[in-house]
Amino acid sequence: MHVEWHEVKANKDHMEPLSVAEKGIEQAYEIQRRLKVWRPVKAAVVGVGPLGLLATLALRLRGLKVTALARSEPPTLNSQLVEAIGARYISTKQISLLQAAEKYGPFDVIFEATGLQWRQPYGRSTGRSHLAGFRAGQ
Repeated sequence: MHVEWHEVKANKDHMEPLSVAEKGIEQAYEIQRRLKVWRPVKAAVVGVGPLGLLATLALRLRGLKVTALARSEPPTLNSQLVEAIGARYISTKQISLLQAAEKYGPFDVIFEATGLQWRQPYGRSTGRSHLAGFRAGQ
């Protein structure tokens, strides 16, 4: 099944996790727009839950080579979904993040989607963080 990017983007208002993924990716592209030489090729998505799967899909639809990293060892439903959309699935139980970056990087875009909750010193949750990083170029 072939899906055009504008078809996914047109429906994102009805799919909250996709709008979160798309907003992070769009912001990374917008920040780098001023660098006329930035042509992202490789991306890493850390975390392969609902948000990570959608970020992987969004990045693949933009034509990037995506490496999705998660704790679970394959085969899992999510590892199969990642591979079905043409991305690489890596378990961090088999290879560390640093080893994955050395082997499959350098990554032009890094999307953190682990859903890690940041806590203040006394244990109060400050909410969830989803960060998108990017490499400025050569």
